[in-house]
Amino acid sequence: MLSISELSKDRQLLSGFSLYLRPAINRLKYKMILRNPLLDSIKENYPEVFGAMWIASSVFEKHFGMRISEEEIGYIVLHICAGIERSK
Repeated sequence: MLSISELSKDRQLLSGFSLYLRPAINRLKYKMILRNPLLDSIKENYPEVFGAMWIASSVFEKHFGMRISEEEIGYIVLHICAGIERSK
């Protein structure tokens, strides 16, 4: 299994995720929802990663006071899974 340490070395993952993050935080801040048409497929194909990110989102919510929607979690999962695929 790929570790967080190995994923953190993926420059493409870090770059792509950082580009995603600023607009995502603005959406959370202003309670905007970006529909994720792939959400059902993401949940079906990557249940472990989705579940882990769901748990991580609760930590984020407690710390920052903003709830991450399932839609946004789905987009985060895509970034992480792309990094996992690149590592193979």
